Amino acid sequence: MAWVAALGVLLLTAAAGTWIARELARSDEARFDELTQRVERAWNERVHRFQCGLQAALALFVGSDSVSSAEFERLWANLHVDVEFPGALGIGFIDRVAPERRVEFEARARESGSSEFRIHADADGDRPSTADLAVLRYLEPREARVKPLGFDYSSVPVVFDALHRAAHTGKLAASGPIALRESATSERGFLALVPVYRNGEPVTSDVLRERALVGWIYMPVVDTAVQEALEAAADGEIACAFESPSEHERSVGAPSDAARSVVVSTLTFGGQSWNVEMRSTPGFVKASRWVLAGLTLAGLVVAGLVGLLFRSREGAVAKARALATAMTAELRSLAGVSASQAAELSAMADLARVGAWTYDVDSGVLHWSSQVKAIHDVAEDWVPSFESAIAFYPGAAAQEIRVAVERAIAHREDFDLELPFVTARDRSIWVRAIGRPIVDGDRVVRVAGAFQDITEQRSVRTALQLAKDTAEAATRSKSEFLAMMSHEIRTPLNGVIGVTSLLMESKLDAAQLDLVRTVHESGAALLVILNDVLDFSKIEAGRLELEHVPFDLHRVVDDARRLFAGRAQEKRIGLKSTVRAEVPERVVGDPGRLRQVLLNLVGNAVKFTERGSVEIALTTFEASGRKHGVRFEIVDTGPGMTTETMSRLFQPFTQASAAVTRAFGGTGLGLAIAKRLVESMGGSITCDSQAGFGSTFRVELVFDAADTKSTATKLEAVASPAGDRPALGLRVLLAEDNPINQKVARRMLDRLGCEVQVAENGQVAVELFAQGDYDVVLMDWHMPVLDGIEATKRIRAMERARHVPIIALTANAMPGDIDTCRLAGMDEFVAKPVTMERMQAVLAAVTRSASPRA
Repeated sequence: MAWVAALGVLLLTAAAGTWIARELARSDEARFDELTQRVERAWNERVHRFQCGLQAALALFVGSDSVSSAEFERLWANLHVDVEFPGALGIGFIDRVAPERRVEFEARARESGSSEFRIHADADGDRPSTADLAVLRYLEPREARVKPLGFDYSSVPVVFDALHRAAHTGKLAASGPIALRESATSERGFLALVPVYRNGEPVTSDVLRERALVGWIYMPVVDTAVQEALEAAADGEIACAFESPSEHERSVGAPSDAARSVVVSTLTFGGQSWNVEMRSTPGFVKASRWVLAGLTLAGLVVAGLVGLLFRSREGAVAKARALATAMTAELRSLAGVSASQAAELSAMADLARVGAWTYDVDSGVLHWSSQVKAIHDVAEDWVPSFESAIAFYPGAAAQEIRVAVERAIAHREDFDLELPFVTARDRSIWVRAIGRPIVDGDRVVRVAGAFQDITEQRSVRTALQLAKDTAEAATRSKSEFLAMMSHEIRTPLNGVIGVTSLLMESKLDAAQLDLVRTVHESGAALLVILNDVLDFSKIEAGRLELEHVPFDLHRVVDDARRLFAGRAQEKRIGLKSTVRAEVPERVVGDPGRLRQVLLNLVGNAVKFTERGSVEIALTTFEASGRKHGVRFEIVDTGPGMTTETMSRLFQPFTQASAAVTRAFGGTGLGLAIAKRLVESMGGSITCDSQAGFGSTFRVELVFDAADTKSTATKLEAVASPAGDRPALGLRVLLAEDNPINQKVARRMLDRLGCEVQVAENGQVAVELFAQGDYDVVLMDWHMPVLDGIEATKRIRAMERARHVPIIALTANAMPGDIDTCRLAGMDEFVAKPVTMERMQAVLAAVTRSASPRA
């Protein structure tokens, strides 16, 4: 009976094994189906994350059509792409560039910091010649750039197709398979793209979307990284072969011994499809095999025990039942294994202090990211509604945000609002609410956007605006003060210099001439100080204008030497100029400003040198192209300077010491102005000095080469000697309210052979002009009743057949005054004080070009 019992046990074991094998097969099939579904869910979750990341980047363009590289860098840092979007190499922007704008676009890119930026394409690319370029402008992180900046993605056919689909549908598009990085391993993948349209423009049709297109936000995605993520979702029990059917059809063979199941699933994203072959791994079937092996071994053991212990069958049966129960429990445990489902990404990526929100138009469901809830001061599990969200805005702000959302749905309008806000904890803050309608077909299906707490930014902005307003008020006050002081000083100064210049041309004995000359030179010195202050103001205001004309370089240097020759002779010091043979005679630049710099430096050298000499030396240095590098050195044997003095040498309103100011006078602006003039001309100025051993000022400038055939040189007008002034024979209308200036101007005009009619204000000048026939009008600016600007406009309105020159003769000499006079209709501008030579030169110049009398 023992062997019969043992045989019975073996038969029972075989039957149980058959049943268990069938159940294990069913369990494996069900588990494999569950794992493949898990892979598909992982795919959907992954592509949903890519879409959310792209939408987060797209939010940067809401309210601005231009986003900088720095903003993309911050976006990358805050998105945590490597964590939230595994498989994505980065996030970037592809700019749409018309072919005719290529050169301009490259230049602007290089100016913005990409010094070697150039547009280049795939040598094997086949793009329509008339199509716009799709130029890679930004991609973060920089170390992971898949293509160099400037790469034209429209030269890659599979990408060109995706760019076109995204632009014309307004939806996310994925490219076909491409090589993402050229390397030994040559990573393969695809590009995910969303179009960026110009803010405020309609995008309801293909034509309108084409017109409004700015570019594309994109993510390069690695196939192998996505494949690994899918396999990880199946706990390594399924192997995935991830491949696009557009490359080639994959042959799927019969499962190997190690694989119990195989399936090919088609996964879609952005208009592209991928075949994913999913096979069970050896780890998948390992558990089933161990169960069957264990069952067989257990059957043999039980049969032996039954044969040996037949008498104890009750105990053996109990043990068999226990064993069967244990195996059944194990099988159920093996068959019931299931992984937790991955949580869906519920909002767009969280920017720095920025949250994302979406509003579904059909269901009315409003979804907030965690950051939005934090800004509202509500709990993470709080469920918002449209009306409860509106309730956080006080007063008129609630109606404003409501209308904005309604218009986004009804008229497809973006909005970007800054509004007051009261949180659930009764905190009063300011927020920025940005929204954009999402269109599916011909209707808006949802509104999505960003939400930001901007309280701190507004505080900073308010403080900056206050500081700006204060600075502008201070600048206006300074300008008004300088304008007033200039006018008030120049008016009496005009009388001093004008009268003394007239006296010097009259018959005076030697003593009287010396006294008049002293007064004249004192007035001229005061004028130098005033001009220094005004020049400095022009430089600070950015209104300094430079000429670019051919001139005689040697003559400018010689003029500076001759001007101070008399003073040097009086002090019994040497003054000479040496010019090396290689220094060009004619160059192109600003002779007036160069003369101003040299006069300042040579004047200082002569002023401070009591013994020895001053030398002006010209040499050359190498310059590129058809340019001349010229070095000017003004060397003196004066007292020299200490290191401490030199450290503040070129600072405005600064002199070596108070003793220098008392001994020599001056504003301390000369060197500061000289430095800024030299730098404005693209040069440099330095000084070498040692106390007790003199100083050397060195100026280096680069000039353009002058045309050797040209003989034109811009020189100041030199009037004829006093005793040989030609009679101009002009009828002059003089509009001047100051009696002294009337007298000075009349005397000068009398000596120039002019007939003068005086008008004490602008109104009288207009009336006299209407009644008389004048060759030229001298017009003061500030006059009672009617000022010179308005008087000029009225005179111009009365003119018919002949244009009469109008010369501004004014104490206004601030930046912008010349423009004001010319806009009013004046032909020339002369700042007071006026010398006889200047008066003669200006009258001769304007009357030569004026229309003759009828």
